Amino acid sequence: MSLIEVFRAHSQVLASQFETAEAIKHPGDRGSQREDILEKFLGPILPHTLAIGRGEIRAANGSWSRQEDLIIFNRLTCPRLFVGARSQVFPSESVAAVIEVKSRLDTDAIREASSNLAQARQLQKTGRATHIGPGTISIGAQTPV
Repeated sequence: MSLIEVFRAHSQVLASQFETAEAIKHPGDRGSQREDILEKFLGPILPHTLAIGRGEIRAANGSWSRQEDLIIFNRLTCPRLFVGARSQVFPSESVAAVIEVKSRLDTDAIREASSNLAQARQLQKTGRATHIGPGTISIGAQTPV
């Protein structure tokens, strides 16, 4: 099996799971379900030094991000400042990437995701900083862009 075929197979599994989440009518619950699906997919394939969480990012100067759907962070250096049932606070220095998960991908959703990702990227880092990489995921978007 080629690498492209492996990615295609994973994409089909994710698309099927995202489609199943359509049965959930409440938009927030449907979005949370899709975040769960992506988190369960990415978790096992990330390098052992990285982990996935949800919540907000806090910079040393006191600035905060908005609520982020998925945050990939360095599990070896990240002191989690607050750990709730479904939300955490991450120091900006430990964040490697932020992912926005969208059920509908239209112009407004792209603007909102871009704004959230830009704000996360602009958070000040001290010490050994790493670049925050942005990403937006929409599988089976209902509205073409």
